[in-house]
Amino acid sequence: MFPDTMDQRFGAWAQLLVLFRMIYDGAESGAMRLPKRHGVLFDPDRFKFLEGRSVGDAHQVHERIEPPLVPDGTIYRAFEKLLVLDGERISYRALDVEQIGSVYETMMGFRLETATGRSVAIKAQKKQGAPTAVDLEALLGEPATGREKWLQDRADRKLTDTVRKAAVKASMLEQANCTRWLVVQTAQASRYVVSQIERILPGRFANVDLTPAREYIEQMVQQVIQQRSVGRNETCPCGSGKKYKKCHGR
Repeated sequence: MFPDTMDQRFGAWAQLLVLFRMIYDGAESGAMRLPKRHGVLFDPDRFKFLEGRSVGDAHQVHERIEPPLVPDGTIYRAFEKLLVLDGERISYRALDVEQIGSVYETMMGFRLETATGRSVAIKAQKKQGAPTAVDLEALLGEPATGREKWLQDRADRKLTDTVRKAAVKASMLEQANCTRWLVVQTAQASRYVVSQIERILPGRFANVDLTPAREYIEQMVQQVIQQRSVGRNETCPCGSGKKYKKCHGR
C-alpha cells in the first residue's frame, strides 16, 4: 500500500463516496442488483460538503461530482483506528449485542462542527467523550474577564493560574499564550494530536508552542515501551500510524 506516500494520493475518499451512494440509491450491473437502502446514515444530502456540493444542491442519481481532496493517508489512519486496537485486529462480526451497544453509544457522543476560525480540538476529559472544537479567535473576542468561563464551558477543563492570566492579557491571536496551553492540553489527552494540528494548520503554531507537547508525547511513548513489550508489527505507541519496527522500534 506504500503508506509513506499515502498522503500524496487522493483516490480512497471518492471510492468511499461511490460505495455510500450505491448503498443509498442502489445499483445494477448485469445480473447483479443492489437494492436501495436509503436511511439517514448514507444520505448524500445530509452533509453535502462531504461530496463537495453546495448547500442548495439536491443530489441526482447520475450526477458527476467533484469530491474534496482527502489524502488516502487520512482514510487509512481512520480505518486503522476503527479496525486495530492495541495491535490486534477487531472483528466486529464477533461482537456481542452489549459490545455493539457500547460502540454505538460512544459514536453518538460525537457531533459535526464547522470551524469558524483558527481552531483546535480538545479531547474530552471524560473517558470516551467527544472532543470539543475551540475557536481561538472567538475566545479573544470575549471580554477579558469572561474568557476563563468561556473556555471552561466549552472545553470542560479547569484553567491553571498561568493559563488564566495569559487568556486575560492576550490582545491578538499571535500573543495568546493560551494557544500553547490548548496544544499541550490536547497532547496530553491524545499522544498523536500535535502532528494532526501541524498538518491541518501548517505554520500556525510556533516551535516554542509545539516543543513542550512533542516532549510530553515522547515521554509517554517511552513509558509505554518500558511498561510492556511492544511487538515489532504492532502499531507504534506514538500514534504515527506506522508499525513499531518502522518507527520507535528502529
